[in-house]
Amino acid sequence: MCLIKKVSVFFVCVFLSIQAGCQSKAQTGSDNGNAMKMNASSFDGLYDQKWLLQKIDHQTIEITHPAYLTISSNGEIKGFAGCNRFFGKIIIQSDKQTVIGPLGATRKMCQGEVMHVEDQFMAVLRKMIGLQRENMNLIVSDGTHQLFFGL
Repeated sequence: MCLIKKVSVFFVCVFLSIQAGCQSKAQTGSDNGNAMKMNASSFDGLYDQKWLLQKIDHQTIEITHPAYLTISSNGEIKGFAGCNRFFGKIIIQSDKQTVIGPLGATRKMCQGEVMHVEDQFMAVLRKMIGLQRENMNLIVSDGTHQLFFGL
């Protein structure tokens, strides 16, 4: 009988620990850092738009299938880099502080300029630290290079 009581007490403690953890997460609104934090007015019109790549470091990009990205309000980023599709998570804390999670991508091989543009595009995107809106444009930066997007 004593063993049954000990096991019962153990399961009650485990249950209460799980409950306390769930309530703590619900009260903070946190989801392991995946919550979007931002000044909403500076990002009006950012979400759920197809942002077409226009320039890399002020050089105009002309490829057959334009690269683009879409950022959703639930913290997802996805798009097309010129040859392959990509997807991942993004946390926007301000225009100067953006955290991008690991990006996944398809693995097709393309020739020539398309692959060169994709390599540059993905290198900046993977190291993104900031983004800003200027009128109808979006600028993504890794601290050294910039991607310029338009609608």
